[in-house]
Amino acid sequence: MTLDNNAKALPSPAAPGTPAANSVLSPPFTPPAPAAIAAAAVDAGPIKCESFLSGATKLAYLTAKTGLRDHHIFAHVQLAALSTGAPLAEPLSHASVDLVICNAALAPVAAIDLIDAASGPAPVAKSEHLRMLGVRYLRLSVKSLPKPDEWHTLLYKM
Repeated sequence: MTLDNNAKALPSPAAPGTPAANSVLSPPFTPPAPAAIAAAAVDAGPIKCESFLSGATKLAYLTAKTGLRDHHIFAHVQLAALSTGAPLAEPLSHASVDLVICNAALAPVAAIDLIDAASGPAPVAKSEHLRMLGVRYLRLSVKSLPKPDEWHTLLYKM
């Protein structure tokens, strides 16, 4: 044992390879199992998405943005954001639409849901709520989205 300046006893270093030296060392490193790595990634927090929009929603957004240059387009909008006043009833409180198209004054003009073969009928409560707000509700097929020059006609001439 040796003493430092404060007269505390410190252990003497052991010679390498002696049992005393081996007892101080941690066990040899073993790599973690893949499940442990996956669990650590989940515990590490959220992972950033590569793109906010993807697939059909991205295509619809881009064609609408190209065809309606004087409009503003928002994606993944909850119905509660389109109205003020009393909270929405339970079936609509968490409902959303894929795209909302607003005019230059940022007034909502249309709400759009993209549908595919697996989609059911239009939710009556959602379409009724949007109708009461004066917002046109469109359900567009992902297989036949409007071309950029067709968006204005779709929103205002029908």
